[in-house]
Amino acid sequence: MKNLRRLSILLTVFVLLAGCSVGVYRPPGHLVGYVYIPGGTYVKLAELEEILFSADREPPEGYIPLFGAEVRVGGRYGVTDGSGRFEIWNISPGWRTVTVSHSYLRSPIRRAVLIESDKTTWLGRYEEGPLFGGVGYFLVIGIGKYPGQSEDPPGVVQTAEMVYEELFKKNGLYAFGAKLINTQATKAKIKRQIEEIVDLALVDPNGNSDDYLVIYFAGKSGQDYLSPSDDDLSGWHKAITDAELESWLRPFPGSVTLIIDGTESATMADGRIFKPYALRKPKYTVISAARKGEEVFYEPPLESSVFSHFLVKGITDRWYGADWNGDGDITARELYDYLYAEMRKYFRNWNDPDSHMPAFHSGDYGNATVFRY
Repeated sequence: MKNLRRLSILLTVFVLLAGCSVGVYRPPGHLVGYVYIPGGTYVKLAELEEILFSADREPPEGYIPLFGAEVRVGGRYGVTDGSGRFEIWNISPGWRTVTVSHSYLRSPIRRAVLIESDKTTWLGRYEEGPLFGGVGYFLVIGIGKYPGQSEDPPGVVQTAEMVYEELFKKNGLYAFGAKLINTQATKAKIKRQIEEIVDLALVDPNGNSDDYLVIYFAGKSGQDYLSPSDDDLSGWHKAITDAELESWLRPFPGSVTLIIDGTESATMADGRIFKPYALRKPKYTVISAARKGEEVFYEPPLESSVFSHFLVKGITDRWYGADWNGDGDITARELYDYLYAEMRKYFRNWNDPDSHMPAFHSGDYGNATVFRY
């Protein structure tokens, strides 16, 4: 009897332990949502709205559905239809990472969403927090006229207009742009435009942002400063120093790429004089036309500077330009490598007093895409 009682107790313990190791089945969940985008592939900053991942079946005013966006959760995925709608079935309950991809986005957008068992979760509903896709902001500055100076940089305005057309308006990335030409590009107006962009950029609840800013500047410059259109060379307060520019850009929550066509423009990121390493921080990528002690010249055969000529050519030449790996994307590093190679060939005679070479500061985003075909 004792043996039978002992065996009964052991069997009871075994059953209880086995029961503890068996998980409770939770039925999978279901994810649904809409992806919307403002009408057209680009708009001006004044008309800015973001790519929106929504729970509403009707797009907000000014939005249209984004067709062909891929939404993934683990190994399952859905693709938006003509109404911008997608749905994904049989997702394991719990916190899951949702990845939304589209050719308009520089990189996929990833967010955590709580999938509830045997329920439908709407992507972008208020409870989970609205999801916004990272977009680009492009600011093109071209200054060919300065107060009280008899010789202004020739070809700058035409080149800036061309850069705006090619780098921004023909860019396959979803982006918003602004340009400041000549008297529009005073120190106060440049600062104000950057502040507007900072205000428009979005940050997720975790303090992260997928937005990015690309600035092209062409005009007069020198060691550690850029000259706005109202710089009469009467003092440093009229110029934009490296430290001052960094203070304007610092509040922008995403990455910043600066493309500077000007004399000694590499010194904006060389960490000397006004503020050590002002623009040599991880969030900044800087492509500059000339190094310390080098001037930038207008080249009549090119009708622009050498740097900006090859900048535009690197983007517009689909097969022999800056997209060396042929993937349809041009990164900041690819653009610099192309500029360096072409400018080195152009200035074959190193004794040429007009020769100058570009410089590059990568930061953490040197391999990020700045242009997409």
